[in-house]
Amino acid sequence: RQGQIMLKLVAPAGAWELEIRLPEDRLGAVLDAQRSGDAKLAITFLSATDPGREFTAVLREVGPAAEPHEDEGTVIRLPADLDKTQLAQLHPGSDVRVRIHCGSRSLGYVLFHDLWSFVQSQILFRL
Repeated sequence: RQGQIMLKLVAPAGAWELEIRLPEDRLGAVLDAQRSGDAKLAITFLSATDPGREFTAVLREVGPAAEPHEDEGTVIRLPADLDKTQLAQLHPGSDVRVRIHCGSRSLGYVLFHDLWSFVQSQILFRL
């Protein structure tokens, strides 16, 4: 959802990585993109510390299970590899906004995906 914080930048020992917390209801698009193409999807992100610059990363894997998170609800962890040489202005723990490139979709899908998911889960499921 627009404006939703989905991940934070962390600094583990060794290489840097993005730890994306993807809402469970958004996982389908990522899995479809992995099945139809490369398993390592491209990611672009903006940092709160440098909002005018776009950074890149590559999705490493999809987490094995959904887990509850106090702010975002049920999420799937998606670790992504990135080149820390592009991160001169970023700091561990910085908030970022992320876009996972899952391929192109029709305009109808983009505009009405949330509505259709609601109808499926709240209305059709109960029938």
